[in-house]
Amino acid sequence: MAVGRYAVVDKDGVVTNVITWDPDKGLKYTPPGGGKLVSIAKDEPVIIGCVYNGIIFTSPIPPPVDTSILVNKTIAAIEAEYQQLCNSVYAGPAQRESMRLVALEYIVEVQQAKTLGRASELVAHATAAMRQHLQVVS
Repeated sequence: MAVGRYAVVDKDGVVTNVITWDPDKGLKYTPPGGGKLVSIAKDEPVIIGCVYNGIIFTSPIPPPVDTSILVNKTIAAIEAEYQQLCNSVYAGPAQRESMRLVALEYIVEVQQAKTLGRASELVAHATAAMRQHLQVVS
């Protein structure tokens, strides 16, 4: 055997580390807690979190994504754009109300979005729509 990549697999079959090791050098390594070392083929994409069933490695299941932080940041960005537009140029009561309704419409869209991959796009669209109301409503 020569130098190779090895997965450190715990007793439950979860990869806890990926190391480069040369078993021919005489250095002994025994993973703690009843784990074992498993040789990884050169082209095998093994990372921490993969599961080894004794034959093959499978990719880890990604943890659920907490979108609440991005939702809150996107809503805050839309609200900030609304405030900035209201404060940076003269906006009469009708224009402020019109922009507020546009901002609320986009906030609802953000809250109902299935994916927030479009978060920055929604902020840009909300800003553009509010700016239109500055020019249209008098």
